[in-house]
Amino acid sequence: MRLSFQCRMGTLLFLCLLLTCTTTGAVAAQRPQAEKFQEQLQRALDLGSQSPPTPQIISEIRLIFIDLERQVRDKGRNQGFFEFFKEVVEQPTPYDGTIDSLVKWLRFLSVAGDGRIDLMTEELVIPCERVLKHPNLKNVSEPVFGSSMDLYFPNTDCAKFRKQIPQSLIRYAQFIDQFSGDYGRDGTIRFAHARSNALTWDRIALFPNELSPTPQAKDCRYPLEKWALMSPWNWQKFQKSKTLFQQAERDMTRYYQAHHHMMQGKAKQAARKALWAQAFEGQWDEITCLNNSLRHALLTRQPAAQIIQKITDGTYQLDEWEKGLPTFNPQHPNTSIWFYSKKQDPLLHFAVFHTDMLAYVLEQNIVSQQTNEIGKTALMTAAQFDKKEALRLLLEKGANPNVTTRHTTEDLRFNARTALMYAAENASQETVDLLVQYGANAGAKDSEGRTVQDYAQRNSQPIDLSTHQAR
Repeated sequence: MRLSFQCRMGTLLFLCLLLTCTTTGAVAAQRPQAEKFQEQLQRALDLGSQSPPTPQIISEIRLIFIDLERQVRDKGRNQGFFEFFKEVVEQPTPYDGTIDSLVKWLRFLSVAGDGRIDLMTEELVIPCERVLKHPNLKNVSEPVFGSSMDLYFPNTDCAKFRKQIPQSLIRYAQFIDQFSGDYGRDGTIRFAHARSNALTWDRIALFPNELSPTPQAKDCRYPLEKWALMSPWNWQKFQKSKTLFQQAERDMTRYYQAHHHMMQGKAKQAARKALWAQAFEGQWDEITCLNNSLRHALLTRQPAAQIIQKITDGTYQLDEWEKGLPTFNPQHPNTSIWFYSKKQDPLLHFAVFHTDMLAYVLEQNIVSQQTNEIGKTALMTAAQFDKKEALRLLLEKGANPNVTTRHTTEDLRFNARTALMYAAENASQETVDLLVQYGANAGAKDSEGRTVQDYAQRNSQPIDLSTHQAR
């Protein structure tokens, strides 16, 4: 017997309602369990953050943790999870009444109860007022997995106390961040990076005594010192970072005097720690500082006679650019500042800033077409930084003005750039004219089809290319 349309629709509606009720009932049954789990965890936090917990409270908290772990196992967490957690983090031992023990259990149960078993309905947030009373509580959010699992750890609301941090430190941190190589910004590791960065800010704002000691002043005055010697462009950015560092150091010194009641000397030390912590997230075991190198001597325009004497006696090596700096691991957070620039620019690029020494170096039969990793020549560097005398010296030595940068695996916006493009964007009319005089092609285009005129439009001063006949 065939059912009528109305009957079939009625049957379908009944089945849908039955399925909906069944699903809703299952969810409703699950929700009270999850709410109870979270309430018990919150109670353990409330009791454990009393100072100090009594033996009765310790016993109650132990029972809570035993029950919560049982619930996790009953919900399907297999032994593999517990072995994994023990290996990566640390399986907590029986609660002993200390804050550190409380932190371990809060971390363990928050991760164990989250994810697929859904016993954690929302993030466990610890009020910062309690963190100020028990500083080790902030360690609940310390990332270890390098993935989205780090978000399962509890958190604090200490961010509300960062509003008093001077803006100069924030500006410095944002400036430095440009050169991080985007470490920690891609993939699931970004979650761990965000947690780690938040903890660094909390230590700066509230717990400066926990920041790592800075390098000795005799070794390292500013962050990025060795990075600064990778290229003239790096050196230019380093000068800007120093200015920002000095302003932030003054402001942070006053901040610690006012908010942490430190004497000026101690406040200044804390300020330096804060600045270094922002530059490298408090890690610099592989970072070294400005050394007694030929590149540094050229960039700081030390007397030519003095530099030549050191070349003669072997202190400086003209071929030192071949040796370069130590190889840095771009995956290591301590060295992420070198992520996109693993080798120094050739020595000739630095000599552009010291005309007397450029002439001397060229006399030593060092070819004028030495390029860096992206194919950039010393002539391009001279054009970019408007070094007219150096530009003329290189052109007279036969430097080709129409050589282009090359495509690399780096995330560069423009390739196939010429010295004239660098000059049009950054230098003076005189430098542009000089390059064209020596045969630079005013009609060249980069890999994106941008012309020399397109680059000239970015220059802060007017550049007239109308008199130059494009070849």
